[in-house]
Amino acid sequence: MYVPVVPVYYAAVPYVVPVVPAPVILPPVFVVRDQFCPYCGHVLYWSPTIAQWYCSRCKIFIPPVQPKRTLF
Repeated sequence: MYVPVVPVYYAAVPYVVPVVPAPVILPPVFVVRDQFCPYCGHVLYWSPTIAQWYCSRCKIFIPPVQPKRTLF
């Protein structure tokens, strides 16, 4: 009895490397109770390493407001 042999072809499948998101490293922050977020009103945290305020609710950094100088 004759069984026909059918060639089997294997296609190369590209190997996909799983992408692991890098952890977001935030600078150390300190709670200051008299500064509030201008967008949501939440308490801001001061980060001395980058000299900016951080809102944990909005997840944004806010630069410090410089006092306006008057000419006279």
